[in-house]
Amino acid sequence: MSLTSADVPSRSPQEWWEGRFEEHQARHDELHDVGLDGTWADLADLLKPGALQALHGRIVVAENAPANTAAKWALTWTVGPVAAAVGYAWATTGAGVLAGTGSCRLRFNPGGWPERVDLRGSTILVPNGHAWAECPGVEVAPVEELLRRTRDALVAVASPFVTALRPLGKVGATSLWAEVADDVGLCLTHAPGLDVTDDMVSRLAALLDLPGSPWKARPDVRAAPVEGGRGCLARKAGCCLAYLVPEETRTDDDGDPPARHQAWAARFPAASDPKPRTCSTCSLRELADCEERQRAWFEIDRQFSGGAQS
Repeated sequence: MSLTSADVPSRSPQEWWEGRFEEHQARHDELHDVGLDGTWADLADLLKPGALQALHGRIVVAENAPANTAAKWALTWTVGPVAAAVGYAWATTGAGVLAGTGSCRLRFNPGGWPERVDLRGSTILVPNGHAWAECPGVEVAPVEELLRRTRDALVAVASPFVTALRPLGKVGATSLWAEVADDVGLCLTHAPGLDVTDDMVSRLAALLDLPGSPWKARPDVRAAPVEGGRGCLARKAGCCLAYLVPEETRTDDDGDPPARHQAWAARFPAASDPKPRTCSTCSLRELADCEERQRAWFEIDRQFSGGAQS
C-alpha cells in the first residue's frame, strides 16, 4: 500500500493541502451558496459547554428534524469533514493524518453546514520511501503503525462528540459510530475528475477493518467505471435518518440548481421511489439501487458541469 514519488501528486503535505485537497473541497462550490464569508471554528470550540447543544437545537428548528436525526447530522457536520479528509488523504496519497481537536478547523456556511475543513496543523505519517518522508512535520512509520495511529487519532477526535450527542438524540453509540465509518469510507464518492483506483479503495478498507475500531460495520465501497472515467460507488453502513424529517418540510433538491434537480427528478421520480428521502448511498437501499443512482449522478454532473477535476 505504499506509494512511489511519482504516484504522489504534490511535493509536500502543505502543497497537497493547499492545492489538490482544496480543489477537491471546492468541486461543488458552483452548485451551492459557498463564499468567503463563512465562519471558521476550531473543532475544540465545538466541545465547549453548550456548543453542540446549540448546533443540535439549530438543526431541530431550522430543518424541522427529529432529535435523533439532528444528532446524526450534528456529528456529520462536525466530525464528518475531519473523517472524510483523513480517509481522502490516506486513500489518495498513502499518508496518515493524525487529526486532533486542536489541529482541525471547520468553515461553516452562513446556512450552518460545513463547507471546508483545515487539517494542516496535523502530524503526517508516511511509510518508508514515501515522497514526503523528508518533509517538515512528517514522521516515518511502518504501514501497520501508520494505520493504527491514524485510526486511534480519529477515534479520539470523534469520541467526545459521540458521547455528547447520544443523549441529545437518544441514539445509540453504534449508530453514531457508523456515521464516522461512512464518512471515512465514502470520501471518494461524488468526486468528478478523480480517477479512483482499486488501491485507493483497498487503503480505505485496511483503515476501516482494523481490529478494535468502535464501528461495527463499514460501507460497501468499490472503484468502477462511471461517466467520464473511474469513480467510487458505495453504500453506507448506516443511515442519517433524513427520511424522518416530516414530509411537509422536506426538500429533495439538496440545494441543486433547478435544471440539475429536474434532470435528477426525471431519472428518479420521487413518486415511484420505494425509499423516498433516503440518500443515494443509504444502507436502506439495495446495493444495485445505490450504484445506479451514483452512476446517474456522474452522468448528470458531466452534462451540466463537464466533470471538474477533484
